[in-house]
Amino acid sequence: MIGASGIRILVDSKVDYGRSRNLTLTSVVFVTGLSGISVKFGNIQLTGMVLACVVGMALSLVFYILDKLKLRMTGKRRKIWRSVMSEKKSKEQETKETMVDTICRNIRRDIIAHELRPGQKINVKELAARYGTSETPVKIALNRLLSEQIVENFPRHGMKIKSIDEEEAKEIFSLRLMMDLYYTKEIIEAVHTNNTLREALENNVNEHYEIMKKYENENTVEKYMENYIHDAKFHELYLKCSGNRKLVELYHSVNPFIYSNYIFRKQSKEKDFAGVEEHRKIIQAIFDEDEERLRECLKEHINNAVKAISMIIKIDKML
Repeated sequence: MIGASGIRILVDSKVDYGRSRNLTLTSVVFVTGLSGISVKFGNIQLTGMVLACVVGMALSLVFYILDKLKLRMTGKRRKIWRSVMSEKKSKEQETKETMVDTICRNIRRDIIAHELRPGQKINVKELAARYGTSETPVKIALNRLLSEQIVENFPRHGMKIKSIDEEEAKEIFSLRLMMDLYYTKEIIEAVHTNNTLREALENNVNEHYEIMKKYENENTVEKYMENYIHDAKFHELYLKCSGNRKLVELYHSVNPFIYSNYIFRKQSKEKDFAGVEEHRKIIQAIFDEDEERLRECLKEHINNAVKAISMIIKIDKML
């Protein structure tokens, strides 16, 4: 009855409930008064609407003090607060993305090190323990690698590291050749008029050669990683010169990490240097503005990769 009378008074007084303060005060007072809560100070016990009245006055006093100290959250302060919280959320998301990137890199590294082998079933819990993280970022990383065709998903059986398949390898490299040949004229024109593109291609080949010299007599994970990174970057740079961003995205989706790594692990160091020299021939044809020679160099480069993967797979089957 008292509560109903209180509501009637508030309505008649046209209290503005658009202000969060008024809504908070009313809610706290009614919940305190009607919930049966009691507070005892020595021999004095406060309960019901008496306690609600005291709580209401105390809360009003708190709001008054905040106003005097200018700590109340005004519209401008609210915007600043929201901005701070948004920035915090963005940083948390960035950290999460960085963690996912790290896991992707670790999985690639473990594939190269043969700690994760083609066709091997993936255990998310084990990977999370291996990389010292929770299962969620591992699952996100695996989904990313799924789109890059580094892992495969089998309904009701889970994910596996992508298996080696000779026919698929030929199809992937054939698609790569089509992509490389489609914009040869535009790529030559772009590099001819843009020194930044020219330098990027030249620097990549020179750095790749130096890396191969550095690891010439080694068979380490670092060597295979660097070889793959520079090889993939070269082809990405080449396609970026076309000006077609979708083509670059397509390259990322068909980039044969499993097959490229397989070749790098099995082939001789002479073949490693041969691959770099083929890249050098490609950019030289671009610099010389010789489209016909460029097309021939591209065909030779891709065909050599197909021959290498086919030969390596056949040898492995015989062993």
